[in-house]
Amino acid sequence: ILLEQYNTSAELASNMMFLIDNEYNEIEDMNVADFGCGTGILAIAADLLGAGYVAGFDIDQDALDIAMENNEHFGTNVDFINVNLDKPLHLHTGNDDKPFDVIVMNPPFGTKKNVGIDARFVQHALNYAPIVYSLHKTSTRKFFEKQYSSWGCES
Repeated sequence: ILLEQYNTSAELASNMMFLIDNEYNEIEDMNVADFGCGTGILAIAADLLGAGYVAGFDIDQDALDIAMENNEHFGTNVDFINVNLDKPLHLHTGNDDKPFDVIVMNPPFGTKKNVGIDARFVQHALNYAPIVYSLHKTSTRKFFEKQYSSWGCES
């Protein structure tokens, strides 16, 4: 409860990733990150869909240990990194471009503790990729629609 981690169901993950890849062509051969990856379901899906490179970031080492087991089980090649995503990342890519093409995530919702963490995850993600797909509670839809326009994004 402290980190407000919620599992992404296999059905939701597969639908989300299939849509991103097949409707928008934004997975295959791209550099993809999963912010708040937990046990790795979105990151592993990206690799299975043919992403060029995939990294999963999470603060919870126990969840990352499971993600690494899942990575091995599915024969995928995802780098899982233990990091606090509520703070800026120091990623060095050798150029001025954003290091990822796409970021996918099911961030902590910030409804019980860490109010606003979901918005901070999205704001951080926009610093590292031009395209961000993020799952949120339906009750926050209007808030995010207003925020996206102020952040220069479309929803």
